[in-house]
Amino acid sequence: MADLYHLKSFIMNQEIIQLNISEYLAYIMLYGANADFETDKEELEIIHETVSKEEFRRVKKAFDNASDTERLDVIMHYRDAYIGILNDNSLVTTQLKSIFMADEKYSAVEKAVFIFLKKLLNL
Repeated sequence: MADLYHLKSFIMNQEIIQLNISEYLAYIMLYGANADFETDKEELEIIHETVSKEEFRRVKKAFDNASDTERLDVIMHYRDAYIGILNDNSLVTTQLKSIFMADEKYSAVEKAVFIFLKKLLNL
């Protein structure tokens, strides 16, 4: 199997950020947290629990600097390498549910993004 962690891909002349499995989960969680175009403090705290402070800063910066298309490209780039491992533990689904319920509201937009991510990631 190809080591996707070290492969270089270019999106709009930008290299895809290199992510380990924990950082990838944090990236997916950031995508979910951003579903309603607001990222609450509670959501960020949940994401913070998955990675170190330094990793969080690096992943958040890359996420914030990417367009929605670039974000999806990053998620798809690592899907085959990591999603099987994360899915075995139901970790992605569990963490996304935590993100969506962090502010005790589960909006229609968040529901739609959750369904979209489940389909995209084969969850």
